[in-house]
Amino acid sequence: MLTLWLLLSVFLSSLLVYFAKLQFYWKRKNVKNNFYASTIGVLKLFLLQHNIGALCEQLYWSTKEKYVGFILLGKPVLIVKNLKLIKKILVKDFDNFDNRTMTTNKIGDPLGTRTLFVEKNPIWKFIRSKISSWFSSGKMKTLFTKISQIGDNFVEFVAENEGKPIDLNENCPKYSTDVVTACGFGIEENCFKNKNALSREASKKIFIYNISRGIQFVCYFISPFLTNFFNMKWLDPSSSEFVEKMYYDIKDKRLIEGTHDDFIAELFKMEQKNVYHTDPVEIMAQAAQFFLAGFETVSSTLMYALYEMAHNKTIQRKLRESIKNDLKENGGKITYNSLVGNEYLMNIIYETTRKYPVLPFLDRICRNDYEIPEDNLTIDAGTYIYIPVQPIQRDSEYFPDPLKFDPDRFSIENKEKMGLNSYLAFGGGPRNCIGARFGKLSVACGLAKLVSNFDLNLAGEYEELEFDPKGFLLAPTKKIKLVFNKI
Repeated sequence: MLTLWLLLSVFLSSLLVYFAKLQFYWKRKNVKNNFYASTIGVLKLFLLQHNIGALCEQLYWSTKEKYVGFILLGKPVLIVKNLKLIKKILVKDFDNFDNRTMTTNKIGDPLGTRTLFVEKNPIWKFIRSKISSWFSSGKMKTLFTKISQIGDNFVEFVAENEGKPIDLNENCPKYSTDVVTACGFGIEENCFKNKNALSREASKKIFIYNISRGIQFVCYFISPFLTNFFNMKWLDPSSSEFVEKMYYDIKDKRLIEGTHDDFIAELFKMEQKNVYHTDPVEIMAQAAQFFLAGFETVSSTLMYALYEMAHNKTIQRKLRESIKNDLKENGGKITYNSLVGNEYLMNIIYETTRKYPVLPFLDRICRNDYEIPEDNLTIDAGTYIYIPVQPIQRDSEYFPDPLKFDPDRFSIENKEKMGLNSYLAFGGGPRNCIGARFGKLSVACGLAKLVSNFDLNLAGEYEELEFDPKGFLLAPTKKIKLVFNKI
């Protein structure tokens, strides 16, 4: 019994020494250390009381220093606030910060691990270079007809429910699911009419916010051990199966029908030419990437934009007037050029993503020891870097009256007043959002069609939104409902 107590005492003493050593890690580097984040903050992550984005936000406002450090399950983490250093990390010195911190289960989740969002260099760079041409402005022009038709389907659905509260949390995803499946895979299901659409059933499960998935999202970012030990999957198994089945079904049909002008056709070409870095799963994984990334970003941004339009009537009317002017010049039709050339419409999208960045933080891992000479600081290899996007974009130092929805912030004359690199909604540097053009076009089309046909009104009182702590993306805790009245 005495031996057991002795061993237990030695174990506990060693554990205390280990954690004490960790807590002095940042102090030895003359970096402000946040003990709360290293202890209670980490515990709250696993209890789903806040997510990484919320933790980054809390630390951002906790100090006026350029950065703040803490320890995350034994791993040093640096929250970077300084915009000049952020630009160096994302752009100038990208080669030393080229990978995300995320670790997925390579054996149990081969498809999810190889998506562009998760993949590491050099495979990430290789795959991105092969598919980047598909997101060119020229390709967007060819996709516009499909997107426009889906926008018309949304208008038709709203017209059928005119005057009734419409749940945007449910119906904006229908629009984005239709856009992604039509442009990505040549599938036209019309989720507004087809309640049993397989694509919608799959998209519902991608970023479902429950306790199980919430803990998994935490582990992907901070615990490679738990991710692999519990065989966690970045993609929900049923969604992964849907993408795989869709991929092979479409491939078989294309052998008979011929090629189409969509994303999956480009992947088939890559497969035929054996264009992959290590194995063919990399190609199919990009189909999954397009499905999950396009669905969520388009859906959320459109939902937040509509919410703000219903609250800000003056902005809504100004947008409607600008769209009507475009309609007059184009024979009553919304065209690709009229959308991307409508400065006010695009500024509304920028302002929406400023106030509501879908990904509220950026993460990078330091590849090699990194010197910051002016601060006499060395960031050790393996250190996690978190860039708090949402608090930066809600900081009055860069965006005065940050909670006010003001598209004119992004007017040509006002852009120069912004802080250097203070807008990070689509990331920055070589690892920025590859589908930004596609996302902005899809949101612009849906927004323009709805605002030009309906007067948007809140179904309840306006309030600043709170966000679900069980996911890593920005998702509201409340239902957002609007009433649309025909103009």
